[in-house]
Amino acid sequence: MLNIIKADLYRIFKGKTIYVSFGVVLLFMVLVVYPVGMLGYSFLNYVHPIAAEFNGYHSAPLLQMNGNLFTIVIMPFITIVACPIFFHKTVKNEVSWGLSRTKLYVSRVILIGIISAIAYLLYLATGMVLATILGGFGGQATTSYVINILLVALVQILMLTAAGSLGALLYFVVKKKWLFNEYYVGITFLPSIIVSILVGLLDFDLLWLANIDLTLSMGRLGYFGFEARYAIPALILTVIWLSITLFLGLSRFHKAEVK
Repeated sequence: MLNIIKADLYRIFKGKTIYVSFGVVLLFMVLVVYPVGMLGYSFLNYVHPIAAEFNGYHSAPLLQMNGNLFTIVIMPFITIVACPIFFHKTVKNEVSWGLSRTKLYVSRVILIGIISAIAYLLYLATGMVLATILGGFGGQATTSYVINILLVALVQILMLTAAGSLGALLYFVVKKKWLFNEYYVGITFLPSIIVSILVGLLDFDLLWLANIDLTLSMGRLGYFGFEARYAIPALILTVIWLSITLFLGLSRFHKAEVK
């Protein structure tokens, strides 16, 4: 399986599509950071009350809180980049070379996780650099500060991998990019929008839904930082999503007639 992943990484980074995807990541980062830097403290204090001013030091929670939008904005690109065999119908060729279907499918999900990690770290690092350029660093990078950022990043990357596992399942089932995008965005985006509307308009306390919704859970973890009461439910939810989507994906992949 390792050789499959290495070969795919070589293929992906030799092409142009991955760099277009990373360009989308950087654009997304700018849209998260730059408006806050221009609007200043009052807006940032509304978005994240712990921040006293806008700078590189306080940009980490802002970036990680919005990291949940990765599941909606970035993951469809990453899934399409990692799973071209589902779209171009070359699965039969891969299987005929002696590759087991299980290894072939699981390698897609691992590949999505690797690319997600690279894209996420690019987003976080460049976002903090841009915020530092706009407002200075404004703090001390203590050990606890760095560890908290890295732990949140690790959990969120695992959650992105779970979201990517859902993407791989949908992409194999529908085999059409436009239809895949509609299904994927609908599943990952609509629950968050509905909850946001209900919380904002009706003042409902629906944050408990972050225990069952991956996108909401990622946002909550980024907002509050690495605390056990938020990190543990996020990890449990990740394991559940991965288990269900891998089971369904492998079942469908083994039963499907490859062409």
